[in-house]
Amino acid sequence: AVRTLTRRRQPLTAKDMIGRLNNTIRGWGNYYKIGNVKKKFRTLDKWIRTRVRTFIEKKKSEYAKVRISNYVLNSEYKLASLITLIKPHSL
Repeated sequence: AVRTLTRRRQPLTAKDMIGRLNNTIRGWGNYYKIGNVKKKFRTLDKWIRTRVRTFIEKKKSEYAKVRISNYVLNSEYKLASLITLIKPHSL
């Protein structure tokens, strides 16, 4: 699902794509968060952010080659993160 949504030739804007992607991320996170998944979620988050950055950079002009920070992905684009869905176990 992530690979399909983040294809560079998708006819979506970055915000529309991230809106759809957030639903997938939250669904995975809520389904798999019961197990010991912290390392896997970090790896997946990194891969998803790379895919989203590439998608956004390809949609911009060729001259705008500034790397998009995690802060911008979180604040401006509202990209969800798997690792934030893990809550510490209550005692």
